Amino acid sequence: QTFPEVSTLDQIFRDRVLALFDWLVPVAIRFLKRELKEAAGTTDEGTNVVCTLMRTFNSLLVKPLADPQGLLAKQIAGVGREEGAVMMNTHIDSVFIFSLAWSIGGSADSNEGRAVFDEFFRAAYSCELDGYTSPSGEKYTLPEDVPSGHM
Repeated sequence: QTFPEVSTLDQIFRDRVLALFDWLVPVAIRFLKRELKEAAGTTDEGTNVVCTLMRTFNSLLVKPLADPQGLLAKQIAGVGREEGAVMMNTHIDSVFIFSLAWSIGGSADSNEGRAVFDEFFRAAYSCELDGYTSPSGEKYTLPEDVPSGHM
């Protein structure tokens, strides 16, 4: 699936979204598969949870941005370019985190599993995976877990 064409979504914001996906999705799926029991099995590659992530993200961010009369578009249009960029980055990150937590982390089979995912994901997003040890003792500090040049 390709990123939808939305005139209000500048290339810099598209790059941010792609960077978030490249940085956090692979390690979150590895964590899910290595550490958690799933309520309903997902594909080994995680394609179905990623599709759910993309659908949630699309409904919460892309569609509202496409509406020029929408609240978000009005808020960003009412401030300067630099302040609007900060607001937009914050909004993109927030929607992405919500979408990832409910699509990948939400597939855990219990509240305990979701709490374990929450702790892991907070460490990953804060770039503190060096100090994080998973329940199995696995460390998530390999190059494929934390790609170079991530956000």
